[in-house]
Amino acid sequence: MHVKFRAACLQLPARPLDRADENLRAAENMVREARARRAELIVLPECTYPGYYLSGWDELRRARRLPTPADALEFFAELARRESVHICVGLVEDVGTRRYNSVFMLSPSGEILGRNRKLFLWHFDERWFDRGDVLETVEALGTSFGMFVCADGRLPEIPRTLALKGARVFLDSTNWVATGFDREALTNPQPRFMMQARAVENGAWVLAANKVGMEAGSVVFCGLSIIVSPAGEVVARAPALEPAVIVAEVTVTDAPPLLRARRPEAYPLWAAPAGAVDRGAPGQVYLGLAQVSGSDLHRCLRLFTEQGADIAVVPGDDRARAQEASRSFRGVLVMGHETRAWAFMDGKLLGAQGLVHGGKERGFRLIETPVGRLGLLPGRDGLFPEAARQLALLGADLIIWTTGEERFHASLYPTRAAENRVFLASCARPPGPTAVYNPDGALLAAAFPGEDQVILARLDLPLAEHKELVPGTDVVRDRTPELYLP
Repeated sequence: MHVKFRAACLQLPARPLDRADENLRAAENMVREARARRAELIVLPECTYPGYYLSGWDELRRARRLPTPADALEFFAELARRESVHICVGLVEDVGTRRYNSVFMLSPSGEILGRNRKLFLWHFDERWFDRGDVLETVEALGTSFGMFVCADGRLPEIPRTLALKGARVFLDSTNWVATGFDREALTNPQPRFMMQARAVENGAWVLAANKVGMEAGSVVFCGLSIIVSPAGEVVARAPALEPAVIVAEVTVTDAPPLLRARRPEAYPLWAAPAGAVDRGAPGQVYLGLAQVSGSDLHRCLRLFTEQGADIAVVPGDDRARAQEASRSFRGVLVMGHETRAWAFMDGKLLGAQGLVHGGKERGFRLIETPVGRLGLLPGRDGLFPEAARQLALLGADLIIWTTGEERFHASLYPTRAAENRVFLASCARPPGPTAVYNPDGALLAAAFPGEDQVILARLDLPLAEHKELVPGTDVVRDRTPELYLP
């Protein structure tokens, strides 16, 4: 397959609900601008009409006789017909007594080609919206599209399921929120690194359209609408402050071997109902990582001992040497490379993990230690979101990704931490990357690229027990495994 088309993402300004009808006129003007730039597919934000924060909407609509959500859908269908273009738009959808946060794909004839409803409801979403019940792909422009809404992109299962159903392009109608002192410097984990990771791990394009401005005097949108290639390259990005139309040429090819290399038997919890994992993590631990090109293991361990490390991670494949060295190190020693990783303490093997994707291992296991629950990811296993998710569902507080001399896209490391709400450490030989991320995906410590260096970071492991991103939004308990392909 080799398909090309021009796509646009429209970054709309937010407005109060009593001016919701202006959203339709603004969207129309920007659709025309995108068409003037030869866009064949146009993506608009989440809740383009009437808005995202719906407090008082029903009373206001009746009093002001504003268009209904059904009217808005017909407005965009007519706009698609008039401009002869595919439109993907996020709208509030009323179905009897139920209300959904939905995204629609409209054909150039105004036909509804597909619809998905937000699954991973964010915070106060549940005040107004019901959880979605479908996760389907849409055929258009000679390829297959997977649509999702905003926070759905935080759960790796949702884009992955769409990719396994054939989606080669992800369309994300979103309202990424943010906070900060400077409107021009607002950001959010999804445009900063998670969308790039979704592209890389699935070999798919990502087209995400956001808003700018503020709703209800409280909810601030960060802009940064983005188009990402399957290689994780940001080919177009909107600013954080201004409305914008971004356009890019999209070239779609066959599904990458990465999808065919999955090992579903290795992560049985992926599509299983979530069980409660709450066994009480240890307190604070001090983690040390060595980014070294040589084999001076004892020098590294001396530095770790002098600086009080509870867990030490070094690159390498000499299991016997590491096991012997662990006798003189008071904590847990982890050694790993592209295909194997081991954890030792007092000369005893606590656990090991071999490469599952491309190796002979059958599954991912948790390693219980006196200083925390560890998950080991050797080499290419970290490319697969199912692997890290399996370890998180088993209860890992810290995932250690040992890559030896292999190099992966930089977005994957913070994403594996943030999507699972765990600490993640990557350890590699120079040039790296060797770094530690917290459960928000924020960088805690990093080694300089290309240099031999030992780094340390303090981890407050109980933070990995808390899977809520905001009140009522839990990355484990709010999964919808019944919709995920086994």
